[in-house]
Amino acid sequence: MTDTLSYTPFYLYDTSGAAAVHEQQSFSFDSIFNLFQKSDTLVRESLFSEHLLPRTHLDALAHTSILPQSWVFGACVLLVLFVAIFFKSYRLKLVDVFVATVNTRIMTRIQRDNNMSHLKSWVPVGIIHSLAVSLVLYYYYEYAHLEYFVMHDVLLFWTFFAACMVGYFLRNLLFAVLGNVFEGRQVINQYLFSNYFWHLMECVLMLPIVVFLFYVPSVTFLITYLLCIGAGLCFFVRLFRNLQMVLTIPNASKFYLFYYLCIVELIPVAALVFIVVR
Repeated sequence: MTDTLSYTPFYLYDTSGAAAVHEQQSFSFDSIFNLFQKSDTLVRESLFSEHLLPRTHLDALAHTSILPQSWVFGACVLLVLFVAIFFKSYRLKLVDVFVATVNTRIMTRIQRDNNMSHLKSWVPVGIIHSLAVSLVLYYYYEYAHLEYFVMHDVLLFWTFFAACMVGYFLRNLLFAVLGNVFEGRQVINQYLFSNYFWHLMECVLMLPIVVFLFYVPSVTFLITYLLCIGAGLCFFVRLFRNLQMVLTIPNASKFYLFYYLCIVELIPVAALVFIVVR
């Protein structure tokens, strides 16, 4: 038996003869490793190398991102923050605001208990509503690939925001002028308070709509239908509610005043429908 302490691998022992002669023989692995040798890369000429078409897109194409720009996220955060600050500042409850849109007693109680009897305290609602509407208009402007205004995205959004805010407060100013002309300042004040409550409710409802429009584009078609139905329903219910409120206030030229109020309310809607249909 071979002593394992002195055993050397890869050796063959020739024991023929009287004296054992150790003959060293090594294995050759050339025949084994030849199977794993890498062959040279075969370069074949393309079948389209001799075509006569012009070569385009020679440079690397940039990755196209489907996410909106970062400033859109900032605008959405500002919208949520402004709504939260307004509710927190005046200690408003969401349920009370929704009920106040159809209940005059609740609306009067909120104005009295929360120190909101002055129209100046409702100015932030006009700014917040303009911000929400401008975000929606900007999205559909970009979604439809319209080219009425050729300008940078941020500048286009600020243009929409400025136009919405100027139009909002000009309309309120026109309401005040009509109230003075027809000697119905009390009617106009109640009318504006009712509109502010409705617009505050619309701001709350538009928060998830704006987020879904920009960050879940797959539901754009559904959100568009819901937005059109909701906006139309709110508009007609608000007009009916304001008509009911105007007719319950005595000593006012009710018919002519509400007639002109309806004209002022319908002009922006008619202009928007004309732009969309055309």
